[in-house]
This record gives sequence, structure tokens and C-alpha cells, in this order.
Amino acid sequence: DDTLDEETNVKCKQLYHASKIVLRKNYTLEKEIDSLREEKEKIELHFETSVKEWNVECTNLVDKIKVLQDEVKSEVGDKEHGDLINKIKVLQVEVKAQSTLNVSLTLENEKLQDELLKVKESFNKFSIGSEKVWKVKIRWVNHMLQKTLILVPNCPKDQNVNWTFKPIKRLL
Repeated sequence: DDTLDEETNVKCKQLYHASKIVLRKNYTLEKEIDSLREEKEKIELHFETSVKEWNVECTNLVDKIKVLQDEVKSEVGDKEHGDLINKIKVLQVEVKAQSTLNVSLTLENEKLQDELLKVKESFNKFSIGSEKVWKVKIRWVNHMLQKTLILVPNCPKDQNVNWTFKPIKRLL
């Protein structure tokens, strides 16, 4: 009976340690999720700021283009006209570059949102998986205990000892 209690204590300690490991892993994953959320919020803020700056810069560039176009119409001479056309082209390239940056930031934002979703799904799968593993381990331990036999004396203390094998009872 003492060995059964001792074995039960050992198994309980093992299960306790395993559950502490799972809790630590859950805590680590929760911290990682919080960190990813903070990073996502920073990127979204950066994205919004960049879009606002891009819109302001785009508006300024469009205004400059209009001014240059007006100057081209009023100016006489091929050289000045050519210089102004080149300035317009440079400004158009800058507008395209800003547009490309905007698209890039949008894609990065979507990518981070997808990664956050994957981490959440992974965390949920881990939680469900650890519960299933725990149940399977308990079933296996109980199954093994039912098959395990121990030697037990089956006589009073003052008589000769006759030993018999008896199965161990279920753990849980």
C-alpha cells in the first residue's frame, strides 16, 4: 500500500512538472503574441503616418507640376520648355516612387496581419494539443497500471508469508 502511494506521488509530481512546463510555454506564447501585437500597432502607425506624408507630398508635387505646366505655357523658347518638361518628369517619378512605397507598406501590413493570425492559430492548436496529450498520457498510464502486477503478502503477520501477484488499481 505504501509503494502504491509512493508511485502515485511520483506520478503526480511528474504530472505537476509537465503541467508547469505547459504553463510556462503558454506564458511565453502569450508574451510573444503581445509583442507581435505591439509590433503590428507600431507598423500600422508608421503606415498611417507614411500615407499622410505621402498624400501631403503628392499634393505638393501635383501643385508644383501645375505651376510648372503653367510656366511652360507662358514661357517661350525650346530650352526653357525642355527644362520644365524634365522637371515635370522628375516630379512624376517621385510621385511614382511614393506610390510604390505606399504599396510596399500596405503589403507589409497585410503580411504582419497574416503572421499574427497564424501565431494565434498556432497558439490555439498548441493549447488544444496539450490538452489532448494530457488525456492520452493519463489513459496510457492507467492502461499500463492495469497490466502491472505487484507482489502482495496474503497472510496474517505472525504466519508464514505467501506472496501473490495482484494488479495495481487505476491511478485516476
